[in-house]
Amino acid sequence: MAKYYITHTCGHGHEHVLFGKNTDRERILKSQERSECPDCVRAKNIANAKANALKEGLSDLKGTEKQTEWAEQIRIRQLPVLKALYKAVQAIKPPNEDGQKLQDWMIRRVQEMMHTLEAAWWIETRTDELATFRSQLMKEAKAWGVQQGLNLGGGTKS
Repeated sequence: MAKYYITHTCGHGHEHVLFGKNTDRERILKSQERSECPDCVRAKNIANAKANALKEGLSDLKGTEKQTEWAEQIRIRQLPVLKALYKAVQAIKPPNEDGQKLQDWMIRRVQEMMHTLEAAWWIETRTDELATFRSQLMKEAKAWGVQQGLNLGGGTKS
């Protein structure tokens, strides 16, 4: 283990603790010297996420400063996944009036997800993929349909 003080391309200096062989440390040091410091990279990522959120017309997230900074980056990454889910739900051809009601509810629910302002929700769903969001939506939709007494399976209403 050794401590090294590195001046990054942004001009900021940081102390880095490196482990391993000298050849590996030298490679890492050279790589770090050719990059911006962690603080500048983080600030740039946050600024990009906020600019994209503004471009998308999204409202500010709610939570602690640390949560909102992280969640903003997650939201911009996850938004295309939710947009794909929205398009998939819109493409459904409901078989009957109850199916149309359910589809309308699902569209509203996906819109709610896309416009969630709680930073914690975005952090909790940061690793979710389309299939995960679709599965969660289907569970919620089924529960809503049952609660509403909708005829979704071609049988009679309960």
